[in-house]
Amino acid sequence: LIRHSARVGFSLQECLVGEEDGEIIASCLCVDAPGRTGNVFIPSSVRLERAEEAMTDLLTAVAEHARRRGLTLLQAIIETTSEHEATIYSQAGYERLARLLYYERDLRAELPEITRPEDVSWVTYGDDRHELFAQVVAGTYEGSRDCARLNGLRDIDDILAGHRATGSFDPKHWLIMKVGDAAVGVILLADIPERSSWDLVYMGVLPAFRGAGWAQVLLRKAVLMGRQRATTAMTLTVDESNAPARRLYHQFGFSQSLARDAWFRLL
Repeated sequence: LIRHSARVGFSLQECLVGEEDGEIIASCLCVDAPGRTGNVFIPSSVRLERAEEAMTDLLTAVAEHARRRGLTLLQAIIETTSEHEATIYSQAGYERLARLLYYERDLRAELPEITRPEDVSWVTYGDDRHELFAQVVAGTYEGSRDCARLNGLRDIDDILAGHRATGSFDPKHWLIMKVGDAAVGVILLADIPERSSWDLVYMGVLPAFRGAGWAQVLLRKAVLMGRQRATTAMTLTVDESNAPARRLYHQFGFSQSLARDAWFRLL
């Protein structure tokens, strides 16, 4: 574990363990991430009652340490069948956020035909356009069905920092779609070198333009950009409760590869 952490560049400083009579019976790791977020991990196979109590105590300690470091959100991603972990996180003050579905698409597959308006233009990200992207992304969160429990609870700069940390960031892969002079929606994409894939980190349409087919234009643009990369797969993650988005992804040839449950604790 120490060798692996050194290789991938994360610290084990916030790896806490619980001992009883000189024996380690529980452990918990918090890995800080951009956007004042901590990713929390606990063992998934421990079943001893005393270990569960110890891990609940460790999670409480991890939250206090994270708060002192200035973090605002802790999150954990677990197997959908892991009642053991779910119970521990619940006892430690976490809430279940969503069931996340992980989708994948072969970029070589055919795309559905859509009507593309001629007055569509694209704006790429840059430091001088940060506020514009912040406004548009924040606007697309209004009424969003993806992890709706967090809507309005996090700073938009923290959200963008988290998105930026996904994969290999390139400002040319963050785009706002405009129709005439009006911003309509946004796509944030990233290379994931370790998986040799292209990830749709985030896609959103502003409320005033929903239901008019603009999400199809955004998704088609994302797939076409992916085809220009040296990859053959595109991935994305969607909240299971977001039925409209799931229908769109199925229409564009995405299929589910796995599912996980997301838990969170606001600090």
